[in-house]
Amino acid sequence: MNVTSIKGLASVFCVASVMVAGGAVAASKHYSANLAQALPAAKELVVDGGIWDCAGTACSLVSNTGSAEKTVHTCRALHGLLGVAITSFGTQDNMFDADKLAACNASD
Repeated sequence: MNVTSIKGLASVFCVASVMVAGGAVAASKHYSANLAQALPAAKELVVDGGIWDCAGTACSLVSNTGSAEKTVHTCRALHGLLGVAITSFGTQDNMFDADKLAACNASD
């Protein structure tokens, strides 16, 4: 392999890694939750592989190493850790409906 082909190969890897990183960023979703009552103090919680920052009546997913899709299970876990009813949960394009929110806030 000569220097020219190595430089060409390096360029291909560089472009491919940028495309993969760009796709990962584009695929990430901004999840949020609103709470029925304000928290007495800000909290940082790890739920289903994601780090949530909660303050006042709002929580926001700030880092996600788990599943990209957050489910009723995630919402219920957040509700259980906070001890406060969740009034909305999801992404801007995909908020939970009334049935999913009821399942989220249900106490078994």
